[in-house]
Amino acid sequence: MTNFINELKKFFTVPKNLLFMIGIPMIFTVFFGNVYRNDYLNTIPITVYDMDNSSLSRSLVEEFDKNPRYTVDFYSENLDEVKQAVESTQVYMGVVIPSDFEKDVKSKKSSKVALIVDATNMAVANNALASATEIISTVNAGVNLQFLEGKNVPPSLSKRYVNIFEMNNRTLWDPKLSYKYYVMPGMILVLVQQLFLSIFVVNVIEDKTNIFYKILIHTIISSLTFLICTSLLKHVLGINIIGNMLTSTFLSFMYLISLSSIALVLALSISSPLRAIQLCMLLSVPSFLTAGYVWPVMKMPQLSVYIIKALWPLIYMIAPLRDYLIKGALPYYFKSNMLQMTVFACIWFFIAFLISKKSRSCLDEED
Repeated sequence: MTNFINELKKFFTVPKNLLFMIGIPMIFTVFFGNVYRNDYLNTIPITVYDMDNSSLSRSLVEEFDKNPRYTVDFYSENLDEVKQAVESTQVYMGVVIPSDFEKDVKSKKSSKVALIVDATNMAVANNALASATEIISTVNAGVNLQFLEGKNVPPSLSKRYVNIFEMNNRTLWDPKLSYKYYVMPGMILVLVQQLFLSIFVVNVIEDKTNIFYKILIHTIISSLTFLICTSLLKHVLGINIIGNMLTSTFLSFMYLISLSSIALVLALSISSPLRAIQLCMLLSVPSFLTAGYVWPVMKMPQLSVYIIKALWPLIYMIAPLRDYLIKGALPYYFKSNMLQMTVFACIWFFIAFLISKKSRSCLDEED
């Protein structure tokens, strides 16, 4: 118990420990959270090239213009202007209406409205395409309705013919499809992970005594930091956290215990604190991109998944923890992930033990 108290005093008497493991995560949570504060991606700039200039084509353009999702920045005179505007990112989408559009539609000939979309930004492209499809479908239904009524079909029957079937969707947990729900829960865990690594590894390099207590203190402090950051998401940034805060904090604690195994291997293998920090920072991007958060695990090559699971534990926890925070329920594969993460921790703790034993043997031989 005395050793634990001594390690606790060491931790709290070093200002950098408090700054990097508590202060900076809180600051970054608020900063990054504000970046994604807007729920909707509105006023996407677009250009229109109307080759028909008919009442129908103008009504279609008007639907785009009055939709809050878009802002018609200018009207192109030819197709090259549309392409140039999209290529130069003056706009993110071009709407091209063909000549004889109204004539072909009324005569029931095939006529297509072309959408030229800049897909370099996935968020903008997806939102632009989704709403454009809705607008064109709505106008198309209106035209069909007028056509049927023009054939003396009763209005009530015309509507039934036009709406042979309807799609009724119910988007759960994030009906606005905002990025803050998708990005922030995972971002918090990665942020806590990286600062935990940087401080824990350096502290072990500088002092290799009482390692068990160091692991315990650093994981507890980082877990409490995770709790503070998720509370900021909920109470300051307005993200609807459904999952129990204490349960999610416990899950983060379990993850950090697992992470400390490979962190201990790094601390025992690297003698320079500066090089250790550089390596820990270097690991942040690849660990996040390969953890099944940005791209689902089920779409990764199986061999790659095995390699990732053997080298870094983030893949076991980041998606389940996000699901729990947002849904209040863990995914079906969570138990399997926890078992694999436990095996991961045991293997890497054993590797750390072997490295430590070998280091002591070398020191004894030198003496």
